[in-house]
Amino acid sequence: MIETNPTPVTDVAGAKPERTLAPVRRTSSLRTIALRLFFAAGIYVYVHAAYHVRIWGRLPRRRSSTLVLANHQHDVDGMVAPSVLNLRRPWRLPVYCVASQRWFEPGFLSVRLKTRLRRFTNRWNLAKLFEALGVLSIENQPLSRPDASLAYDILREFGNLPLDRVFTDDALTRYHLRPGAALRDLWTRSNAPIALVQGSLRNLRPHYRQFIRERERAVIEEQASRLVHVLQGGGTMFMTPEGRYSKDGRVGPLRASLDMLLPIAANVYLFGLSYELFTHRRATFLGRVIPFDHRNQTLETVRKALCAARPITFTQLFSDWVCADTQPRACTAVVRIASFTESDLRAAIDARLALLPAPAFIDPELRDHRHHAITRALKNLVRTGIVRFENARFHLTEHRTSVHFPRVPDILRFHAEMFRETVESMNAVEV
Repeated sequence: MIETNPTPVTDVAGAKPERTLAPVRRTSSLRTIALRLFFAAGIYVYVHAAYHVRIWGRLPRRRSSTLVLANHQHDVDGMVAPSVLNLRRPWRLPVYCVASQRWFEPGFLSVRLKTRLRRFTNRWNLAKLFEALGVLSIENQPLSRPDASLAYDILREFGNLPLDRVFTDDALTRYHLRPGAALRDLWTRSNAPIALVQGSLRNLRPHYRQFIRERERAVIEEQASRLVHVLQGGGTMFMTPEGRYSKDGRVGPLRASLDMLLPIAANVYLFGLSYELFTHRRATFLGRVIPFDHRNQTLETVRKALCAARPITFTQLFSDWVCADTQPRACTAVVRIASFTESDLRAAIDARLALLPAPAFIDPELRDHRHHAITRALKNLVRTGIVRFENARFHLTEHRTSVHFPRVPDILRFHAEMFRETVESMNAVEV
């Protein structure tokens, strides 16, 4: 729940953080192991019920400081990967997970649950639970935080101030506010859907905007020190160094914090993630864990290696084919496809697979049972409305969205760009 009494900012981060970091536990107590495995197993069961989950590779049983890097496309990334790494032995070695600072603020669950459940979770704060599970916070939205996130910091430092004293008049026009509304009113049922997902430092009045900026610098420095501390203590850490979901299928720039973590880690593993949306009724999560020689590597090289590690799926190949309205980067010139037969699609998939670089990791279902996978995929494409079957041909429709990627306006373009970047990266680096 939201704290009743404001806590001085020096106890949270401080202008000059001087707290001594707690020792990193390379082996966990029985109570911590039980708690971590309980939640990991629960997440594992839930995700396997909602998705097909297929993962290749694993971390060594005996390891010193280890950094595991993954690309970021979906909420499921941060659920599947840490739970799998924790459940695969040795259980006594904790796997720390780096997550957004939003996880440690009230209402984190509310934005991710169905609307009818939000009224019960708008004020929940699961920070202590996440800390017990080995989740490490990092600020990944320093300039565009939700209003509720900004209000939470100000609430803890100054108390439950009137909203019109903290936020500008323009910012408050989006909310349903009673006269004399205060900071806690941002978490009410009517205001939380806006306050928890939208915001900017510009919504604050100058005095509080300056306070947040100064506080953020101190908090980010302390968070970075904690990440370094975990690796120096021999811990295993999972993170998505892009910081945010990919908006277009391509891996975004890696955060500068990774540059100071790479020299400290004794081992680096890449967790390449892809999603197959069409060959099964349920979406498929595909993950590939491989070692990476990180010595003397730049962030751009690491980014390309992470791209190249992603599995190749039917969804990517199909999307690249139908979205190839310009010269594709991976294959010969192909015009945009408006309608096709199953034979056309099989020939296009075969041609693309034949042109893939040798290091490509192809979904084994597609590689070994290609035509069966294509037949299933066509049925699901029709079912989802992306194509329609008419006059013995399949026709693309204007429908481009997927329930699994609600923030992506064109799921075909998203996976086409992902495929092309993966092939580009495989040609540029060795994985």
